[in-house]
Amino acid sequence: MSMRNLDYLLKPESIAVIGASRTDSSVGAVLAKNLFGGRFDGPILPVNPKHRFIQGVWTYPCLLYTSPS
Repeated sequence: MSMRNLDYLLKPESIAVIGASRTDSSVGAVLAKNLFGGRFDGPILPVNPKHRFIQGVWTYPCLLYTSPS
C-alpha cells in the first residue's frame, strides 16, 4: 500500500458514523459524541434510520441515501 493510500485512512476528509445513536450508553452514541466534541475539521455524517438528528446533526437513513422525490 502506498503512502498516498494511507493518507485516506489516517487523514480522512469526512467520517460516516454507521450506527450512530442517541442512547447514552451505546457505542454509537459514545463514538458520535467523541467525534463531534473532538478536533476533526471535516464533515461527520451520522447514519441511523431511526433518528432524524443525532448531536444536533441531520442523520442519513443508510449509506446509499437518495433524496425523496
